[in-house]
Amino acid sequence: MQMPGGVEIVQHAKLLVIDEADACAEAATKALDSVLSAALGPAISPRPAVVLVGASLAASATPQLFRTRGWLRDEQSVIVPGSGTTPLGPPASVRHRYIAIERKEQALATLCRQLQADYQGSGPDEAPPRTIVFAPSEAQAAAIADPLRRVLWGAARLSVLLPGGADALRTLSAFRDGSATLLVTTPAAARGLDLPAVQAVYCLGPPADAAQHAHVVGRLGRIGGGPGTATSLVTPGAELEQLHAVAAELGVQVEPLAAPEAVPLDPEAGVQRLRKGLDDLFSMY
Repeated sequence: MQMPGGVEIVQHAKLLVIDEADACAEAATKALDSVLSAALGPAISPRPAVVLVGASLAASATPQLFRTRGWLRDEQSVIVPGSGTTPLGPPASVRHRYIAIERKEQALATLCRQLQADYQGSGPDEAPPRTIVFAPSEAQAAAIADPLRRVLWGAARLSVLLPGGADALRTLSAFRDGSATLLVTTPAAARGLDLPAVQAVYCLGPPADAAQHAHVVGRLGRIGGGPGTATSLVTPGAELEQLHAVAAELGVQVEPLAAPEAVPLDPEAGVQRLRKGLDDLFSMY
């Protein structure tokens, strides 16, 4: 924030754009206060324009915080059209579905089977659907990564993006350029990232709230990416009720999907996957 000699860079800014402003206000209040106090202090003239950006911004307390601090003047609101039926609503091109599982312990096996079913539609020379799997926590994301690698080896190339993980830029680059086709992450780690051409999103468990689900599902249906499918794996009862409540708040319909059956072993298909997996492995280096 400071250049040599103590000259604060933000004092010379003409426009301040704060992306994911509600998340910044919640997670980095002191840092945000420091930056904006320097940029919008009484000695600064003319004041720079301030733009707050975020899919869940209108539903948060962030705009009121900015008003209280005197950071917003001559306020105007802009809602981008075509983003669903509510301010938080995901793109209309996204299909929403859920798989009901009897026990939480069945989630990983069910996820693997459904991913295998999704990949069966791809030809031997076609890339699998670009997919993101969201786990509720960093520990759960790390725990499911190796089982997914083993089950899907040769069918998908997997990367893991965690809030405290190493090589985040390399992980993102691999998913962007197609070196990886399956990204395992958490809602917090992937928030606000522009990941092009994502075709499928899987969520292990119900969303915490409408804002979180809007950001997760918002990885789909982005400009140039075409339609997409969001699938949540939930248990009957409280988890399914939570999913339906969030869907109603977002103005979307969630369709039930039968849990896939176990895929019988096919030796020839296994050989083909082995060959493809080796080709993918060598192509990454």
